[in-house]
Amino acid sequence: EVGGAIDYASYLTRRSRSRRPSAIRALQPLVAMPGMISLGGGMPNPSTFPFAKLTAELTDGTSVELSGASLEAALQYSPTQGLPALVAHLERLQDDEHGRASEDRQLCVTTGSADALSKAFDALLVEGDALLVESPTYSGSLAYLQP
Repeated sequence: EVGGAIDYASYLTRRSRSRRPSAIRALQPLVAMPGMISLGGGMPNPSTFPFAKLTAELTDGTSVELSGASLEAALQYSPTQGLPALVAHLERLQDDEHGRASEDRQLCVTTGSADALSKAFDALLVEGDALLVESPTYSGSLAYLQP
């Protein structure tokens, strides 16, 4: 344990421990500077987007509209950890439901269960490792574990 918290780094594979932050992701704060035009991060200028607003109608008749800064943010790449407002909301939810301070953890939003599981498996397992799963288990896990 490190300062009362579990040191999870010891569980990571050698490959995972050797990973370094993406150089492009490290430049993201600079892209937000006024007047900055980046050609390296795949972040198109919002003024080139062909949309003024996007509207979706829910089955109950309610409409949800994205426009302005919200639409611009939705059409860009998000930070690796997930949309900042969503991550902050989920951290507050964890605090409220489990009484844990945000400093005790790092939260990452993924695009789905298979994405999250593949990242966890890659971080923790090397070829030949044994893994116990319940039966029945999620078929997406088995598909990833038995390529």
